[in-house]
Order: sequence, then structure tokens, then C-alpha cells
Amino acid sequence: MIQNGTKRIIVLFLAISVLLSACGQKETATSMHLVKAEGEVGVVDKDGKVIVNYVYDDATEQNAYGYVGVKKDGKWGSLDNKGNIVQEPTYNLEDYLKIDFIGRWHYGKDINMNYYNQI
Repeated sequence: MIQNGTKRIIVLFLAISVLLSACGQKETATSMHLVKAEGEVGVVDKDGKVIVNYVYDDATEQNAYGYVGVKKDGKWGSLDNKGNIVQEPTYNLEDYLKIDFIGRWHYGKDINMNYYNQI
């Protein structure tokens, strides 16, 4: 017999799974990997096929939402999980402790506040 606490955990897990599916967010393995060649950063897929040319100065690893932060000429932008540009590199985030994107939104300057914004 399942106890009440266990039932609540199972129901909560199922509810979260349904919400993630409805939002189009699925727990998947990283599909893009950063590669550096001749001082420039590009992105390859799991098979090593280049999906983003080596044109960026720096980049972040793909996050849980599928986005990659990319830096070009001192400015940050983002790519989606297919390597498409979501936000051209226009944000100056040099003073930020954490660089992370969800679409056009970037992680806030005060990491203790845990928020995303657009400048």
C-alpha cells in the first residue's frame, strides 16, 4: 500500500512532467557542443557536424532550456537548440557573474535575485 507522502510525490512528479511537456521543454541530453578552433568558438552536434561556424569569441555551454550564450566583439547574444540566432550579440554583460540565456532574456546581474531580464 502506498502511503500519503509517497502518493503526493508521485502526483507532483506527474504534474511537473505534464507541465514540461505542455511547455515544450523536455529533459534531453545536450545536443550542441562547443568547439574552439584557431581562437574562435563554434558549435557541433553529437556527431561532430558543424552547426554554427567558428565565428564567436566565447560561448556558454547549452543550458537546461537548450540555449547557448555567444560572445562576439565584447557583446553577448544567444542561440537556440538548433544553432539559430535568437538574440544578436548586443548585450554588454562583462560585469555579470553568470552568463545565461532563455531566448532573448539574460540572467540578471544580481545572482542572488535569480531573475532574467532584457536590457
